[in-house]
Amino acid sequence: VLWLPLTLLLPWKLAIWRERLRAKDPAITLLLGYIILLIGFFSVLPGKHGVQLLPAVPAAALLIAPYLGGLWWRPGVQRFSWALLLLVAAALIAAAGVAGWLGGEIHSSIRDDVPRGIWVLTGILGAVATTVAVVVAGRWRALGLPIFFFLGWFLIGWFGYPGLNDLRTPRTLMAHVAERIGPDAELGMVGWKEQFVLVADRPLRDFGYARSVAEQRARGLQGIGATGRDRWLIVPGHAVGALAAAPGVVTLGERHGSDWLLVPAAALERAPGEQR
Repeated sequence: VLWLPLTLLLPWKLAIWRERLRAKDPAITLLLGYIILLIGFFSVLPGKHGVQLLPAVPAAALLIAPYLGGLWWRPGVQRFSWALLLLVAAALIAAAGVAGWLGGEIHSSIRDDVPRGIWVLTGILGAVATTVAVVVAGRWRALGLPIFFFLGWFLIGWFGYPGLNDLRTPRTLMAHVAERIGPDAELGMVGWKEQFVLVADRPLRDFGYARSVAEQRARGLQGIGATGRDRWLIVPGHAVGALAAAPGVVTLGERHGSDWLLVPAAALERAPGEQR
């Protein structure tokens, strides 16, 4: 989806690439081989992130560029791209309309900290898509999707992502941690997430990235329980067990697929059923 409108051409491009491969075109072989090797390399790594596929974008663009002019103006591509633009417009307007109709109910059911302005931006994007689709209807409709994606990513980049920074990163969460534990405390993390390291104000100790969360938790509890009250752990909610009800445990909120708790060493001394 994020590579549209280039990926829209794949049904037509596959046949062309097959012919060029049969003709042993070195450019096609090199670029396709590079993309396949890149995907294979990152697929075998334990941590997988969408950003790892970005190096494939230039190769994909070079694969499509030589045939772009001839393909994009085909009647089937024009109809397909314009229909997709209408579908995107309808989906964006429907999402914004439902959010406005249900108000706080849908807002809180998704995430309490989702900026309400995101629904306004969604509606604006839907209006832009509809306007572009109407303006280019007819012989220029093949231009509708590229124009919308240019305008849409411009609006999202300038007005959407800045409003989502606190939601998409643990920056606010880690600022709360720093304020709660003070500047001299040591901090560890169970269920290691690299994003937390980027915004931490101190070294963030891990307990074996490749270990299971249960093993990390056992090692982490031993570490903070053995050396006093100035050590703390950030622990995912599903791994805290009886510690969730212990005195001093702080609920931090949800980030990157987990609810996080801040566990002090003092909680281990009184938590039922827990061992240091």
